[in-house]
Amino acid sequence: RRLSIIQTGADGKLSSVAEVELSGNVHGLFLNGDSLTVVSDWDNSQDRSRTSRVDVSIFDVSDRSNPVRNSQTVFDGDFQTARQIGDDVYLVLRQRGFSVPQPRRIYEPNADGTGEIVRYQTEAEYRASLNALFDRNPVPQQYSVSDEDGSVVLTSDGLLIDSQQLIDNAMVGNGWSGTQLTTIVSIDAGAADGGSDGASVVSDTVTVEGH
Repeated sequence: RRLSIIQTGADGKLSSVAEVELSGNVHGLFLNGDSLTVVSDWDNSQDRSRTSRVDVSIFDVSDRSNPVRNSQTVFDGDFQTARQIGDDVYLVLRQRGFSVPQPRRIYEPNADGTGEIVRYQTEAEYRASLNALFDRNPVPQQYSVSDEDGSVVLTSDGLLIDSQQLIDNAMVGNGWSGTQLTTIVSIDAGAADGGSDGASVVSDTVTVEGH
């Protein structure tokens, strides 16, 4: 798949002045002055993974015949939709199989040993169990892309959302019953690195504001 820039000649005929190879299915093209943001599926055969990811590439198209990719950032998740508002592109992603449980009941013997009492996890116990959960089921991340000896390499640039914010949210909402996480990422299309400049996470009806 490729990005083609088409020129209309004086005679009204169309001709291609530039073409750029892209990663996968293209979901959105957002032109803002001389900056073009392309949102497409990440071709995971490039890094031999099975994880669904989305590629956001920002091109300088001030010279329409020679577009230059200023940045390429890859985000965990399935593409849902994207919009441009001003200089920012908002990307909605969904991660399946992600759930935050409610605090567990704990059964303990009573003082005289004749029976048991039931209590819920303390806040400290609950936070510790969620930290262990996120170790097994990592919070979505963003990656930079590089080419090393002809092989594509993804390098993590950090989490899209602070796991502690998810834990705080679970403390307020008593956990989530759903099995998917929806992430809304804002990208400054004019930034040199093209990475996320903020994120929020939505699960059921609860939203946590990102950094």
